[in-house]
Amino acid sequence: MREFVITTDSDSEIPYDYAEKNGVEVFLMPYTFNEKEYLFDCFKNMALVREFFQGLKEGAKTTTSARSPHEIYEFFKDIVSKGKDVINIALSSKLSNHYIYACMARDDILKEYPEAKVAVIDSINICIAQGMMVFEAVEMKRAGKTLEEVVERMEKLKSLVNLYFTVDDLNFLKRGGRVSGAAAAVGTMLDLKPIIYCDKEGKLVPIDKVKGKKKAIKYFVDRMAEDCAEAEKKSIYIVEAECEEDAKLLEIMIRERSNPREVIIRPMGPVIGSHTGPGALGLCFIGVERI
Repeated sequence: MREFVITTDSDSEIPYDYAEKNGVEVFLMPYTFNEKEYLFDCFKNMALVREFFQGLKEGAKTTTSARSPHEIYEFFKDIVSKGKDVINIALSSKLSNHYIYACMARDDILKEYPEAKVAVIDSINICIAQGMMVFEAVEMKRAGKTLEEVVERMEKLKSLVNLYFTVDDLNFLKRGGRVSGAAAAVGTMLDLKPIIYCDKEGKLVPIDKVKGKKKAIKYFVDRMAEDCAEAEKKSIYIVEAECEEDAKLLEIMIRERSNPREVIIRPMGPVIGSHTGPGALGLCFIGVERI
């Protein structure tokens, strides 16, 4: 049986040292900051991430994009040409063309290497929600599961990973078309915090709004208490964009309410951070099937 390699893109925001330790190959995703393009390296260069968010606070312009199918093809080929198969856990197809391009690259690889197996999974997730799928895939591989078994589990798991987040500055959501200019202006004036949810199709949608960050944090805690059964057996992830104190408060409240096995706070990267801005806070857990 051929060895298989678990791969993902850096929008999964898995730590680079985790990827290196566990043999996960990561395709680096681009973002443009002050008219210069960078490839996000899974927080290997944290100074650059901090510079990015500080720049956003000062009005810097940023955009995101996908890399070409040929670049993804070369990424896959480097693995397949060594006689190994591939599982690729990709960013949500509703948030980027990356998944489509990865499928195109897979098709080209299989023409050249028909004996290979290249499974491209639409995670319908982003950020550490996508990363949680990678973590479980790694554990399954370590336990001796086959490529087919891992793929089957990922297809079921992806709709059980719940991701909620909120933002400090509505103008970043306005730029991405998530809220109107008028809504952003009024919401900012009234200190309204949108609750953004990753739905069953993999789209980021506003589902509610509350007044102030503390109420947003309470909303997260309530949702987790309702939707995350047997939390004491699970790992819970918090993501933060330069708002560590908010993340710590959320951790304390989650531990008091649900007593999970562990709560892990992770920084948010510049790709999703381009759309949320500094001060964004998110919660991710495996729970009920998404709606």
